[in-house]
Amino acid sequence: MTNGKRQCRPGTSATSIAMAALAVVLSYMDGEVLAVCPNMCNGHGECGLENVCECETGWDLVADCSLKECPTGVSWGSKAYEENTAHVVMECSNVGVCDRVTGSCSCPSGYTGSACQRLACPNDCSGRGTCATLGQAAEFYGVTRYGGVGSFVYTNWEADMVMTCICDWGYTGGDCSLRMCPKGDDPVTTLQESPRVAMTVNATDGVMEGNFVLTFQGESFAFPANATQFDSTDCEAAFEGLGNLEDVTCSRGDVGAEGGATFDIELVAFPTFPHQNNVFSHDGWPGLDAFSCDAANITGATDPVCKFTVLQDNNLKEYEFCSRRGICDFETGRCDCVDGFSRANCDVSESQITEDLDADVLELYTTLANFTGNVLYLKTERESSSYFNLIKAASEGENTFVLAGDGTLRMYKVRELF
Repeated sequence: MTNGKRQCRPGTSATSIAMAALAVVLSYMDGEVLAVCPNMCNGHGECGLENVCECETGWDLVADCSLKECPTGVSWGSKAYEENTAHVVMECSNVGVCDRVTGSCSCPSGYTGSACQRLACPNDCSGRGTCATLGQAAEFYGVTRYGGVGSFVYTNWEADMVMTCICDWGYTGGDCSLRMCPKGDDPVTTLQESPRVAMTVNATDGVMEGNFVLTFQGESFAFPANATQFDSTDCEAAFEGLGNLEDVTCSRGDVGAEGGATFDIELVAFPTFPHQNNVFSHDGWPGLDAFSCDAANITGATDPVCKFTVLQDNNLKEYEFCSRRGICDFETGRCDCVDGFSRANCDVSESQITEDLDADVLELYTTLANFTGNVLYLKTERESSSYFNLIKAASEGENTFVLAGDGTLRMYKVRELF
């Protein structure tokens, strides 16, 4: 201070001091700091205190909100973080590449979903099936059916990630591209049985009311829980109403006080054109787990049950493509029968036609010296009757030998030869 007057520092003007003071005042107006954030937060956030961007959700990967996060999913591969526990949640499920500009995953071939979190079904199931997760397959296609009865909950890590094709009826293969050929019993094999199971319905007390829902290989029907309302004829009709069974015999046993009974069920024949797919299929014995019952709607009794046991599961008739006597063309679904066999499923053995004047047209023989079986065995499911023949021989249009279904033997034009 000189002569009572304030003097400025060298190089400092009054104007610059005033501007600095104004800047300080403005910066503290309303108690907020007016900051300049990096790149003005790129339009994906707000500039906050201390020049820090408050980024929008999904844009907080870097300070200036310029990079977007990608969708996350259970990782296909990751470091285990507990014993037998891995597959943490990661961007693009740790299998795809994140585009930080768009925030979208670029998935490798075979993966799909916003986070590459699912396997793609092969060839989109060729337009002949439904693409489902393992969880959906368990819930909706169950152990034995379409629709959930007999199903269970599957919650393993890949339950919503691994996909599978559930083919339409008559198609099979991982991508449902294969058309199933007709199936049947091998006409050469003999002395075989049909599969049989026992179905027992019962309760501990009371009298059962309502309906059980039975499921066999993806097809279902409801039937009265009280066996007094469901006899042998009803049972046969219900089973034969399923698309995957052609001929069934059913015999109901005695009915108990709770309305329970045991049914002896024989699966005599399956359809020539199989009502099967890649999930529901068998070659003659469906297995006991092919049968299930839902007792959720049963009232009037305690602990109602419907269970199955095996009566016959060995030495069974075959149910195989082209009856094992032809080659299946899985592109067309047609059988190419080997010589001597015919019909759509090659289940008929044809007599050989020969031009050799002294040939044996049909010869049956065994090479075993101690053979004790039947060289020729003829069998029918029909009861003994004269209305059909087991054997009929004719020459030039006239009968020479007939063995009727009741055992009556007729021989014609018998003469002595000297």
